[in-house]
Amino acid sequence: MVVLAQQRGESAALLGGFVVASGLASAISASVWGFMADASSRQVMILGGGMAAAVCLFVAGLTLLDPSWRVGGWFYPGAFFFVLAIAHSGVRIGRKTYLVTWPRATGAPTTRRSATP
Repeated sequence: MVVLAQQRGESAALLGGFVVASGLASAISASVWGFMADASSRQVMILGGGMAAAVCLFVAGLTLLDPSWRVGGWFYPGAFFFVLAIAHSGVRIGRKTYLVTWPRATGAPTTRRSATP
């Protein structure tokens, strides 16, 4: 999306919009994803991944169907990238929670003993 926004003739200051959108999305959604991951981290990863795929397919489809489609500089970081960053936060938190709870769910040992004499 950053490259797409650059190709649309946006200025270099647009990068700041992407950074702010990513930070706000993580700050707002992290606790919601965390509560959801406590119930089912697998479902959080599926939901986050599906959300990210839908946003990317929507932007790609919109760009391919109407190449002359132009919007202001706020639109890419403000709308699409914000939702994509929320989805990324969900996948990241779901993955971390899944990896932490996996040993307990499978009965695998949680620590590894060293083979030192």
